[in-house]
Amino acid sequence: MWSWFSWTGRVKAWWRDTPIAIRWVAYVCVPLGFLAVGLGVYGDGHHWWDDRSFLTNLASSFTSLLFGVPTALIALSHLSAVQAEASDRRSARNRAEVAVREFRYALMHGFRDAATRSQRSLAEALMRLDQVNRELMLALSQSNADLVQQKYQERDAAMSQLLDSGFRLGSERFEAWLEEISIAWHRLDREIRPRLEELGLRWMEPRAYLVVRKAVVALEPPPHFGRRSMVERLLSDLLSTEDGRRDNAFATLLKQTKEVHTCLTSLFDMVGQSRAFRHVGT
Repeated sequence: MWSWFSWTGRVKAWWRDTPIAIRWVAYVCVPLGFLAVGLGVYGDGHHWWDDRSFLTNLASSFTSLLFGVPTALIALSHLSAVQAEASDRRSARNRAEVAVREFRYALMHGFRDAATRSQRSLAEALMRLDQVNRELMLALSQSNADLVQQKYQERDAAMSQLLDSGFRLGSERFEAWLEEISIAWHRLDREIRPRLEELGLRWMEPRAYLVVRKAVVALEPPPHFGRRSMVERLLSDLLSTEDGRRDNAFATLLKQTKEVHTCLTSLFDMVGQSRAFRHVGT
């Protein structure tokens, strides 16, 4: 019973997808075809076609035409639709493959090859940086100048260790790299994903998609790492007797610390989801 309803449902959907002009041809030609068949059978019974071979061929050809035209139009329209859909799916898969490859390259080319093969050492360095960052942010929120300078030196050492061991790019090229990642992702998310979903092709798993999307949003706009001279000036301003300069230094360093930390954790979140792109477009 269920198979019957499923079959009839597919037939109804198939008929609704047929262009209205072709349906009208079928509505007109098929009843006329049955009428012509009935007329031909009746004529045979009453010997209308005796000694009229040309008229007989003409009538039978016209009857065949009434059935053949809508059948051919319906079959050809659906064959062309199937062919167009197959072409669209093939094109979408090819575009998805190229876009995924570009995004993976944009993401991974900033990391050292050895680092991507051994993510455990990167995770340990990131955990160390995370710990120091939290201590630094706590000191900044408490406006403890001496502790801030101490923790900032520890954070600077942990950051340098992470950058040297894990990243191919220096801090001066970080912003351009993050912009490349953002551009490559937005092409995937805004152009490729809707097309794949429209054609019924696979996209990322929802959880992986949300992780990557949230990570990219966290990188926009790219964090400002700050020049060494500017950081040193801000650290010296922490000891200033002027309340305005001291408060501004605390606020600026806290903001910068949070941005850099969010940036690095977002990058590693995306790296952790890189395998989720393997089945995109299949």
